[in-house]
Amino acid sequence: MNRWSTEAWQKIGIIFAVIFGVWGAGLSTYQEYRSYMKGAPMIYTQLSLTRPNFKEGDKHRAATFVVTIQNSGQTSLTFLPAVSVVVFNPESSFSQTLSGQLATTEAYGLPKTLKPGEQTAATFAAEDSDSVFGPNLRYSIILQSVEGPLYFAENMAGPIKDSETYKALMENVKYQSKAEFQSRPTVMVQSR
Repeated sequence: MNRWSTEAWQKIGIIFAVIFGVWGAGLSTYQEYRSYMKGAPMIYTQLSLTRPNFKEGDKHRAATFVVTIQNSGQTSLTFLPAVSVVVFNPESSFSQTLSGQLATTEAYGLPKTLKPGEQTAATFAAEDSDSVFGPNLRYSIILQSVEGPLYFAENMAGPIKDSETYKALMENVKYQSKAEFQSRPTVMVQSR
């Protein structure tokens, strides 16, 4: 009968100890990552842009921006009341910044706390809508939390690469009265 020596059993024990050690470290890392992701903010924004229907002879039509913000994460977040939308056209280097504040009855907004699942909106207007409607425009939404990080989301109308389609859209854009963009996740940018 062949008996295993004590040394062989020690080697087997060491192998199992290493395997369980690596498995435990991996499990611990995975649980820490899940805990971090659970606490990470998940903010979604949606942009809606409207203006009155086209009437011949109207010189200006005001545009109304509605930015809806939803907290889809599992932690509460507090935002400063200011919301900015930057409208720019990469083809022509045109840019315009419009600002509003989160829904409030106060003249000067206070920070707004969004609990998980809650949403709020900011509504503001641009006096002349001709510069904020059109193909190839990009709309960037910028929010800032009280803790410091900025939240950024970009919406794009287009891009239009066919010159004939672009000309047709430029001729008909004056009749457009609404542009709505799907909900987009924001990107958190740490500010210093």
